[in-house]
Amino acid sequence: MLLRRSLVAALAVLALVPGAALALPPVGSVTELTAPTSGSQNSPLAVGADGNVWYPRLLDDRIVRVTPAGVVTEFPVTAMAGPAGLVAGPDGQLWFAETSGNRIGRISTAGVLTEFALPTPGAWPAVVAVGPDGNLWFTEYDGGKIGRITPAGVITEFALPTPAALPYGIVAGPDGALWFTEYAGNTIGRITTSGTITEFPLPTAAAHPLAIEAGSDGALWFTEPGAAAVGRISTSGTITEFPVPTAGSEPWELTSAVDGNLWFSYVDQPLVGRITPGGVVTEFAVPSGPTGAIASGPDGAVWVTQFGDDRIARLFVAGAEASLTADNVAFGALELGTDAVRAVTLTNAGTLDLPVASVALTGSSAFALSGATCTAQTVLRGGEACTLSVRFAPSVAGAATATVSAAGASVAISGSGVLPTPPPPPTPVPPAPVPPTTTTAPPVATPAVPSVRNVSVTAAAIKLKISCPSACSGTATVKRGATVLGRASFKATSARTVTVKVKAKRRSGRVTITLTTRDGARVSVSRVL
Repeated sequence: MLLRRSLVAALAVLALVPGAALALPPVGSVTELTAPTSGSQNSPLAVGADGNVWYPRLLDDRIVRVTPAGVVTEFPVTAMAGPAGLVAGPDGQLWFAETSGNRIGRISTAGVLTEFALPTPGAWPAVVAVGPDGNLWFTEYDGGKIGRITPAGVITEFALPTPAALPYGIVAGPDGALWFTEYAGNTIGRITTSGTITEFPLPTAAAHPLAIEAGSDGALWFTEPGAAAVGRISTSGTITEFPVPTAGSEPWELTSAVDGNLWFSYVDQPLVGRITPGGVVTEFAVPSGPTGAIASGPDGAVWVTQFGDDRIARLFVAGAEASLTADNVAFGALELGTDAVRAVTLTNAGTLDLPVASVALTGSSAFALSGATCTAQTVLRGGEACTLSVRFAPSVAGAATATVSAAGASVAISGSGVLPTPPPPPTPVPPAPVPPTTTTAPPVATPAVPSVRNVSVTAAAIKLKISCPSACSGTATVKRGATVLGRASFKATSARTVTVKVKAKRRSGRVTITLTTRDGARVSVSRVL
């Protein structure tokens, strides 16, 4: 089990990434770096008094120095030493544990190595911490002791009350004492600089406390890989445990970061966790597998190694963390040639400045983003907010979507363009009324219609008496069937009865007498002679 931890000066670590620049990614975003030597099982990094970055390589027994210009120098230590847990000491030198070599090592910034053998054989020193008394304190994992070494190399060991407790993590507390974990003893320990030890048993059995750090709230925080939890103990000894979201997981190493929270690794998960002083846990994915040693730096990042890998992951912990909210970004259907505007609130929920110019709109060109109360020059401080305007002006029919995003936050917007509604047909105007026209027709002369008043027969003719209502004249015709028996003219100069004699060829049987006037009147009667 490779157990190691240290601090990191991440600004200097930028030398590991040529051309790297500080940006404003969202909190928890990850950048992976490849270690200079593969298969070396890197521990985290510490800054030396020389301004360079130092870190131990456990598997090939090296201490590595990296300058801000990126120059890498390797310093070998004694073979099979297993260096880990490197820290910058109060004397300006780097101190580390030699886990397999059973020594405490010290290396100057010039690379001069000094090693101090432990009095207890097979003690397996694990973690080194700077004490409030100016000495270096360390745990003896297999030796069951807490050790102290002065800058001059004088070692003192303090046996724990609980045998075979397997002490591992150690850190200076805000109360002037050193606090440590007992992995097998399931206890949090406290040791004064004079060597007085107090133990505080954990509420959860077999929680196996491992790493420990001082929090920004004045308490001590520790991981519990056996309980899938992170614990907190006050300097008075009150213990609280906080389960992590991933059930059955093993929180491993722990570091206090510049955002005031504690960040921790997972030895069995590709995750890094963050826990606030109030106990709220958030997990962030790491691309290349389970995580090991973890350390924090003043650049707003934590650094974490990955077990069995040659990569170091860098996570931003105090970046710009945007929040985008909108009451309604569904524009619905708009006619082509019209537009509508919706408001989106941008809030910087992080700790670093958030340039509003970093807000982007992607998607349909029917949407446009403008500043409203924000401008392209606006920088939002942590907790500040401003309003953006999103305009939708469809020019083609159909659905349209877009996304407004900033520092990891996003909000989706949508709408659709529809054809304009045709105008209603004009209302018909009724024609003006036409006054009736009165036409006086000239009087039509009614023809005088004669009538047969009497028919008599003489020896030589048929005698007709014809009555006229007015002056009339015409022809009287006598027929029997189609045979004309005879004709005669009649004329009356005024209303009167005239007698007309028609010579007849035969004078017996039924005949038809037809009177035809000169002005077109006509009348027929039938008689039997």
